[in-house]
Amino acid sequence: SRARAATLAAPKEASSWYVQGLIEEAAGNDAAATAAFTKVLTIDSGNARARTAIGTIQLRNGNTADAMKTYGDAVLGSPESTDARAHLIAAQVLAGKCADAVRETGAAAITSPRDAGIAELYVRVASTCRSANTEQRQRAMTMGENLYNSPLGSSAQVSEAYALSLAAAGKWKDAEETQAAAMFDVAKNGNE
Repeated sequence: SRARAATLAAPKEASSWYVQGLIEEAAGNDAAATAAFTKVLTIDSGNARARTAIGTIQLRNGNTADAMKTYGDAVLGSPESTDARAHLIAAQVLAGKCADAVRETGAAAITSPRDAGIAELYVRVASTCRSANTEQRQRAMTMGENLYNSPLGSSAQVSEAYALSLAAAGKWKDAEETQAAAMFDVAKNGNE
């Protein structure tokens, strides 16, 4: 394949190895994909995409604890990677550790107050985790409202997250209206 040829032609090019890993993963060759993503990390140890890809393979193969560790390492190496953090949260929730996900995402939202992706993750996890306390749910609703009233508020994802926080606070009518408006906007704008 071209990707394999690229890794042979430029063995120290992380992007070639990453593409090779994606190809191997798509073909169902988890061992070869993991090897390619690991090669990326020998070239670029801070590559959150490669580390996240390894965690996804681990999670898919039932190694939730390993996946959480790998995703956690990706977040530590690239705190700005919302994708790595979202994967870590998903693994934590899957492992029944949503309280950890709420706590860690809340801390990330404090250290990255302008990161709308992390704020949305916090709103979603704090609104849906049964272990979230009243203060965390209130904070999620405030963050959701701030996102909703920002220029990002027109996105269906933000509207949905805000609706979740309203529902978690028992504001069912407001949640229903917010969610309905989001669904209407998606239909009106052709899924944009």
